[in-house]
Amino acid sequence: MRTMTLKTISHSKLLIDGDPIVYRIGFACQTTDKETGLVEADPVSHTLHSCKQFVNQLLKDTGVSKYKIYLTGKGNYRHKIRDDYKANRKSKGKPVHYDLIRDYLVERYSAQVVEGMEADDALGLAQTDSTIISTIDKDLLMVEGLHYNYGKQEWTTVTADEGTYFFYKQMLTGDRVDNITGIRGIGEKKAAKLLDATKRDKRRFNYRHVHARV
Repeated sequence: MRTMTLKTISHSKLLIDGDPIVYRIGFACQTTDKETGLVEADPVSHTLHSCKQFVNQLLKDTGVSKYKIYLTGKGNYRHKIRDDYKANRKSKGKPVHYDLIRDYLVERYSAQVVEGMEADDALGLAQTDSTIISTIDKDLLMVEGLHYNYGKQEWTTVTADEGTYFFYKQMLTGDRVDNITGIRGIGEKKAAKLLDATKRDKRRFNYRHVHARV
């Protein structure tokens, strides 16, 4: 992968995960009465202004001139494979202005709604050596290239080997956040031991080596 400089970053295209933005702005622009549980949302104008400020600040922080925002649409294929996908999450529901913010991102920023997958899938598929993935989702760290976490305001460069390492670690340990089980008896430490053993030949990870040791 090429070395990224301020000049190349400014000419790169920012691939933005819009889903967390919708929830972050939506919940920030409403309050819940602790006694009654009633939810009161901020005025529409205030909510949309907050959304505009967030996106514009993100573009300013990264210094890019080109960007694409992705939103999750209908028919996530994961639910066809596992009907309990993310079933462990205690949902707070959607913010009052959920649809309003999504429509605003589409109309003002030409956000793309992707069907059959999640927005972060689209980011991974679109990543090249001239794009930057921008999300708060750690799962995208399996994708090679430059990343910007807009929650932590943190830059990360992921090499091909680092991305492969993270992918196989997730395969072994599972992902509790998304209710995906891994291999019984394999936690972070054992997964690291198995994967580190594959580095001995100083080549890319050999999944057959990992499989044999499991």
